[in-house]
Amino acid sequence: MDNSFKKIIIIITVILVSITAFIFKTTNDKAKSIDRFELEVMAINDDYEQHLNSKVDLEFVSYYKMGNSGYSFVLDKQGVILIHPHEDTIGLHLSDAFESYKDSYDEFSYQNNNTMSLDEAYGNDYITFYYRASDGSILVSTAALKGNY
Repeated sequence: MDNSFKKIIIIITVILVSITAFIFKTTNDKAKSIDRFELEVMAINDDYEQHLNSKVDLEFVSYYKMGNSGYSFVLDKQGVILIHPHEDTIGLHLSDAFESYKDSYDEFSYQNNNTMSLDEAYGNDYITFYYRASDGSILVSTAALKGNY
């Protein structure tokens, strides 16, 4: 085997190892982001449930931040937005206000239980969790899985 062939083999090996490391890191980062998201969602769901029957204004939900870009909001039993950080969406049905939620919300409505979905919208991967509270309202938490969540 001559030296130029050995160099080519070494270069190809380095490229393959680099690509594998990048894919593993990206996958691992996404898994860590999902784990952190799930912990935040559990805390928000618990907080929301505790305040349902109190006189506390539930607007606090719209102030929660999920990672760098995420947020939570509340729907009624029919999917109409009751509380949202973007006030212009209040009173609209979720699928009318945000087309990107249509499929995951329809799936959640059909199953009638708590659901987490991974979707793509606006060129990013999004994670969304639908939580049906004891009063029938729906707490939705969503965040983009980009960068460092």
